Amino acid sequence: MASLALLLVTLWLMSRGKQYMWTLIPFVFMFVTTIAALLYKAYEAFFINLPKTADPVANKIANVTQFAIAQVIIGVVCLILIVAALILAWDGIAAIRRNRAAPAKAGAKA
Repeated sequence: MASLALLLVTLWLMSRGKQYMWTLIPFVFMFVTTIAALLYKAYEAFFINLPKTADPVANKIANVTQFAIAQVIIGVVCLILIVAALILAWDGIAAIRRNRAAPAKAGAKA
């Protein structure tokens, strides 16, 4: 949500012709850290926690089925959020490119 808000403010500032770098840089930081955290959580769910179900006694898992289902849900939700964030980034980059191209076209017509 924070990166979405920063992206919207950045695009708004760009459309107004104001300085936008003070919101673009935090947007990039928030976006990258969020994607990295989601990737790690998906990796942890699928490749670290899910294999623990092979030996539930050693890993102190009371209900193997619930634990396995929970890990799959966590991993899938992380992957869905990553795809949604990448779509958001794609749209944001397209909007930034359109905004940068608009003044050039307006200047060429004048």
